[in-house]
Amino acid sequence: MPSGATVVTAQRSRGVLVDRQRSCVPGPGALLGVRPVRVGPLVPGLLVVGAVDPRGRGGLVSSCVHVVPVPRTARGMRARPVRSLAGWGDDRDQGGVTPPCAVVLVEGDSDRVALLALARRRGRDLAAEGVEVLAVGGVTNIGAAAAHHGPRGRGLQLAGLYDAPEEEHVRRGLRRAGLGVGPGPDALAWLDFHRCTADLEDELLRALGVRLSLEVVEAAGELRSYRLLAQMPAQEGWTEQALLHRFLGVRSGRKARYAELLVDALPLERVPAPLDAVLDAVAPPGRRVVLEER
Repeated sequence: MPSGATVVTAQRSRGVLVDRQRSCVPGPGALLGVRPVRVGPLVPGLLVVGAVDPRGRGGLVSSCVHVVPVPRTARGMRARPVRSLAGWGDDRDQGGVTPPCAVVLVEGDSDRVALLALARRRGRDLAAEGVEVLAVGGVTNIGAAAAHHGPRGRGLQLAGLYDAPEEEHVRRGLRRAGLGVGPGPDALAWLDFHRCTADLEDELLRALGVRLSLEVVEAAGELRSYRLLAQMPAQEGWTEQALLHRFLGVRSGRKARYAELLVDALPLERVPAPLDAVLDAVAPPGRRVVLEER
């Protein structure tokens, strides 16, 4: 597949529309104008990814298309403007390094560690795919990071993972960065920013369960520390789930350490949906995980 790609969503019950004509695309990362052309009878709820050479020279649009799933939150919506995903494919620069094509914005180091660990378990090399996972150092920095890496800056594809309590900060930051954030509850997912119900640790602990989570703590040599925390008067009456969540946050660096340990212990069929959704958003065609109804 050439090194760029454009995406058009399906309209409700109408298959998929995509422009397959030859078109001039002025320069790297330019957007392809869409002329609605029906491509076969395809199942609603799919995307067609059409290949584009972003290096110009006439901007040939490939006649081949790739069919990939649409996230549940996007189904039934009208076609949105196509976006450039320049950098996908096997092209390398002269140094043998894949140029960056996408940036995943996360709040802290633990989120970054978890996504890198999950990508490794899924058999993906994000660096080779041109995907950066960037910890912005706090949710209030997400707007500046999106402005720098997104359409007003480097022009890269953006995706992200955030905690539900911080949703308004994320909305405001992305609006300031020039991304069109709608009012609906799924507006951020439509932009490939996916929400943890409470936070990353809560998602991982719930997915793994108390028994397996405690086995991870024991294997890490910290079960005694956990038991001491559980015996403190301030934690009296807490559930094991709440105690584990507290345990991960009481020592500097522990969240990042256990982010990898918990992801490595997870059966892949129990990976929290937001984590798979973020990695799917920046996956080359053919490397996406099909998310079942959960």
